[in-house]
Amino acid sequence: MKLLLDVRERAIVVPSKALSIEKGGAFLYVIRKDDIAEKRFVQVGPEVGNSVVIERGLGENERVVVEGYHKLSPNVKVQPVTSIDDKAIQLLREKEEE
Repeated sequence: MKLLLDVRERAIVVPSKALSIEKGGAFLYVIRKDDIAEKRFVQVGPEVGNSVVIERGLGENERVVVEGYHKLSPNVKVQPVTSIDDKAIQLLREKEEE
């Protein structure tokens, strides 16, 4: 049985795997409009399944790196691929293996 304790309208939710934790707190990588990866510290809220609510530090419609972030450094230009673009993601994975 599950019990609903809180309702958050317009909550920003990201996959848990997009978050990293270090001494300074939780962070993720956000892709700016110029395709530059920006390391962003965020305040994390409750977990919901395989996702987590972001209380502060991330705005609506911002692009978040979900895969490959462990290879990123802040302020590096990236080639973003949307998560629904399966063919492009597969091609990138194959390139990485070469």
